[in-house]
Amino acid sequence: MHAVPKTAVEITILLVAGLIVALIGNQCVGRTLNIFEQKFKDWDVEAGKARPGGDSTKKVAGTGVAKTSGPTKQDPTIGDPGSTDPNGAGTDPKVDAPPVETPPDIGEKKWDGDYGCYRLRGIKVIEFADVQNYADLGDEVCLLIDARKMDNYTDGHIPGAYQVDYYQLSEQIEKIRDQLGVDFIIVYCNGGDCEDSLALAHDLIFEYQVDDFRVWVYEGGYEEWFKKKKQPIVKGEARR
Repeated sequence: MHAVPKTAVEITILLVAGLIVALIGNQCVGRTLNIFEQKFKDWDVEAGKARPGGDSTKKVAGTGVAKTSGPTKQDPTIGDPGSTDPNGAGTDPKVDAPPVETPPDIGEKKWDGDYGCYRLRGIKVIEFADVQNYADLGDEVCLLIDARKMDNYTDGHIPGAYQVDYYQLSEQIEKIRDQLGVDFIIVYCNGGDCEDSLALAHDLIFEYQVDDFRVWVYEGGYEEWFKKKKQPIVKGEARR
């Protein structure tokens, strides 16, 4: 039986040992690489910069709940990128709505430069001195209308005025129909808070087609004429 050379045995032992070392080393290197790769991922997540293809979530300490590094839902104040609305989906409709103009005060007077007088609710206003002047021109030129009820009229009215109760205008319009073509039509009531003269003047223009430029309202009314200016009045149903 031939003896195996000592050198061959040593070589075999060395080869086997080297193979074992190589296998062990390969496993260690793999583990080391995995550890470093996971560590890099953790560092990237902490910095808010997930590596391409990596997971951008981490667990909140003590909760076990995953937390993403970016927003999880659409912010309602941010518009849809594909929308044509430049203000976004969360725009306040009050801001987008067109401004609403505030209507003027119902009792506000406005100056009419064409006629050189104020208008109240669109009706021209005539002053005390002009009422005196126009009323003296006679029935062929000026029609003076008392818009109050008959009781008020008989207690005292401006000389020459016709009594036409605004609330019975449709029945009493015949009293003055023939005079509606005169140059000046002046309507009055008690004055102050009384609005019957304004209402009657409005109806003459818009319901009976009387020209706007011929209709005036004496805003001071009976109160100014008699109680403030101490002008003469007529009592009873007679005009004068």
